Amino acid sequence: MSIAYKRQPKRQQEERKRTNKQGHRAPFQSPIPRRILKIKPTEGESVFESYFAVLSTLVGTREIFRKLVEESGIARVQEVKNKSDNPNTSTHDKRPIIYFFKPLNDGSTYYRVYSFLEKYDERKKTVVGKWTTTDPYSLYQKQKSQGFCQMFAYFIAVNDTTDFINKEYQQEADLKELHKHNTFMCLKKTIKLLEETNVIKKIISEQFEHIKYDTEVKYGIPDNMKYDDFIIDLKSFEQHDLNNYIESL
Repeated sequence: MSIAYKRQPKRQQEERKRTNKQGHRAPFQSPIPRRILKIKPTEGESVFESYFAVLSTLVGTREIFRKLVEESGIARVQEVKNKSDNPNTSTHDKRPIIYFFKPLNDGSTYYRVYSFLEKYDERKKTVVGKWTTTDPYSLYQKQKSQGFCQMFAYFIAVNDTTDFINKEYQQEADLKELHKHNTFMCLKKTIKLLEETNVIKKIISEQFEHIKYDTEVKYGIPDNMKYDDFIIDLKSFEQHDLNNYIESL
C-alpha cells in the first residue's frame, strides 16, 4: 500500500528554507537579484533619458557611425552642406547613401537616406532607375526628436525595418504609441548591432571613457562603470520606460 505524499504549498516550502535549525528566520534572498541602474539622471531627466543621452552620443560619434555603416557592406556615408543638397552619386556604385547635414546652429545633425530604386517601365518596356530620398521622420521617427536619427537612417539604408511601424498607414491618435514602439525597437536593434560589430568594440569603449569625464556635458556616469556595464543596463529597459521620453518630445 502506497502512501500519497502531500506536497506543501510553495509559500510554506520557502518559509522552511528561510528558517535555520535554531528556529530563527533567515534573511530572504532573491534568487535573481535586481540589477541597479547606475547612471544618475540630471534634473528633470528620466533614467531612460540619461542612458539614451549616452548611447546617442556614442553612435553619433563620426568615426563610430562610419565604421558601423562600412561594416554593413551595404551602405555608405556622405556629408552635404545644405538641407537642399543631394549627395554625390556614381554610375558604378548604387549602394544607398546615408547623408547628413547640420540644419541649425545648435550642433544637431540631420540624417537622410538616398537610394537607387529600379522599376519596370511598361511604356518603355525596360527597367528604369532613379535616386530617391527617404526621411526617417516621414516613416518611423517623431518629428523634431533627436538622438536616433542616424540609427533609423542606418536601418532604412540596410533594409532592416520589419520591426518598425510605418506611420504613413496609421491614424493620428496612434502615433504616440507608434513612436514609442519604433524608438524601443531601434534601441534593441542598435544594441544588437553594437554587440555583433566587434571591430568597433575598442573605439566605442574608448569613447565611453572619454565622455565619462566630459567637463562640458555631465552624463552622470560613475567612475567605475565600464562600457560593458552600460550595455547590460541598456538591455534591461522595457518599452514603458520610454514614456517620459516620448512625452517630452
